Order: sequence, then C-alpha cells, then structure tokens
Amino acid sequence: MRFLRGELWAAWLAERLATVDDIRLWMNEHTDILKSNDKSLVGLLDLAGELNYLKLYQSKSVLQAAAFRLGRGRAVHSFDVSQALVELGVPVPEPRACLQAGSQLLLLKRGLKDTRDLNSLWLQGLDKSAQAQWMQRCGDVLGHLHREGFAHGDAKWTNLLCQYDQLWLVDLDGVSRDDGAAMSRDLARFTLNAEDRELDRELYDVFLDSYLRQTGVTRAAVTDGLAVPLKKLRQRHLQQYGPRGRRLVD
Repeated sequence: MRFLRGELWAAWLAERLATVDDIRLWMNEHTDILKSNDKSLVGLLDLAGELNYLKLYQSKSVLQAAAFRLGRGRAVHSFDVSQALVELGVPVPEPRACLQAGSQLLLLKRGLKDTRDLNSLWLQGLDKSAQAQWMQRCGDVLGHLHREGFAHGDAKWTNLLCQYDQLWLVDLDGVSRDDGAAMSRDLARFTLNAEDRELDRELYDVFLDSYLRQTGVTRAAVTDGLAVPLKKLRQRHLQQYGPRGRRLVD
C-alpha cells in the first residue's frame, strides 16, 4: 500500500487494512455504507477516534488500473481540490489521506455528523423562514466556489449537505477550474432540482440574489448562461420522469 497524500492519516488507515485482502468486503463489514456501485464504494469509518468518510475507487479498465498504479486518478484529484478549497474557505470536508492499493485508490476525508442532504431535508418539510435561510446559504456557498474560479461539476441538491446551520459541498470528484461554462452547468443543475421541488420563485430569488452578491455577476448574465444547459437537463428529466415541477427560468 502506497501513501499518496496525508501520511499520518494514511498510516492509521493502512494499519487498519494491514491484513485485509479484499478492501471492498472489509468496508461492507466495518463501515456504515453510504453509496455502492461497480466503480466505487463509500462508507463512514471511525478511525483514530474521529468520524471519517472513506471512498474506494476500483479500476474498470487496463488503462485506468495503470493510472491508479502510478498514483493518478479521481481520488488524488479530489484530495487536491478539496485541500485547495479548504484553504480558500469554501465549506468542504477536510481531506485526510489518499492511498494506492494495487489497482485501487482510497480517499479519506473528515466525516460529517448529523447531516442531511438538501433534497432530503426539503422533503421532510421546512417552514418558509427555514427554506429562505437554506436558499441563502446555497447561494453563498455556490457563489463562493465560483468566485474562487472553481465549478463543482454536479451541483445537485443531494451534493449539498446540511448540518445544523452549515452547508457543505460534497462529492468533489468533478470539481474543476473554469471560465464560466461549467459554472453555468452548476447553476442549471441546482435550478433543475429547485424546479423539481416546485420551489417558489420568491425563494429561488433568495438563492439567486445571494449568489449574485458573492460573485458580482449580473442576473442577466446568469440567466443567459444557464439557459442552454438547463434546457438539456429539462429534456433528459422529462424523458426519465415525465412532466413535473415548476419552471423558474424562462
């Protein structure tokens, strides 16, 4: 097992995995699984007395396996962009370690207790005041990210974690430096979820006004930029789910 980032936490994790032959099986038995598919496995792990988010990346091609063995891949990218965003004050979980185990990569980040993603929180029911507060936080956080020159890559509501009165951006594998197009796609993805939840236009304006204050961009520039990606997302959404929701952007 090779340490790629974060030697101290990497050493603690490697010690736990020292006698493990099948990391995926071990995670299923020793972590609280959050997400599982044929490419990755995500779980919460208690390590060194703290809660941690652990993600296993499994290679699905010879080329990807070779890249993983060279210490390259989305896990390393996620660690590096997370560290950069932490230093810029963007609320993302602190990255702790990245390790290579054969043709697999492991990413360890600070775990967040007592959280719910924005979509789940919304579905449980919130009063109007709480809804407005969360929309303002969403605008602040997404605007802060974009002001620093980064786009998230998948700014859907399930990637916004709510913890008491704090909002966190998670699932950072797709974060990139951007000159505008990917930022518009972020806004389009957020807006599609807002439409699906039938958000009142007044609440959407709370989000947008907060975003504009953070970025200094004009409302016209924002709405013009997200029009094309939002149209494409709406078309896919219609094909998958049928007609539903309420349009917020013409």
